Amino acid sequence: MDMTVIAASNVLWLVIYLLIIRAGIRDRSYGMPVVALCVNLAWEANYTFVRPYEGGLWLTNAAWLLLDCGILYTVVRYGPAEFRPLPARLFLPSLAALMVMCWFGTEALIRHFEAGSTVENGATYSALALNLAMSGLFLAMLAQRRSAAGQSRVIALGKLLAGLGVAAGVRLWVRDGTVNGSALLDFLVVSVVLLDAAYLAALHAVARARAPEAGPAGARRPAPRTEAP
Repeated sequence: MDMTVIAASNVLWLVIYLLIIRAGIRDRSYGMPVVALCVNLAWEANYTFVRPYEGGLWLTNAAWLLLDCGILYTVVRYGPAEFRPLPARLFLPSLAALMVMCWFGTEALIRHFEAGSTVENGATYSALALNLAMSGLFLAMLAQRRSAAGQSRVIALGKLLAGLGVAAGVRLWVRDGTVNGSALLDFLVVSVVLLDAAYLAALHAVARARAPEAGPAGARRPAPRTEAP
């Protein structure tokens, strides 16, 4: 039962990544916050090459990594136009430096949760911690853009459903002893679901507010932004 729930959530994430790539190309933008993408790439590369699982879980991680490379393409292709204060020639070096920092930070996080425990414990806690950061970054990206460019309510709903699936699977893992339960684990699970629900509600509100000027989808090219990657 636990693997069925987790497998369904994993497949849903594959669909979400495909939709993010599609939305990014459609809106000539990118649909995943840059920092979130970099930590995703770091975690997935780690569990594909450094700490590889066997069978279906390895295939899932490898597929996630491949699709995140597709999202990375949209960042490289459309990112410089959205980071106007940063000279174009510095965009790729800055992105590369961020990816290196995220790799070492993710590795340190995984080792911290693995210490004196199991690989599954390290993978679960680190994934949830990074997922919590990603959920917050999606909200921040929406607030910064004030548009649904690169995003959609279907993607937001998928994130929420995937988070609920992970929450159910994690509780089953705790029950059978695969993962160590703790107050921190409960906080991570609940916080991810709450932030994803908030993101869905906020995206719906933004899309509705912009619908008269931007069409039914409410998703068009955002105004130039002033953030750095």
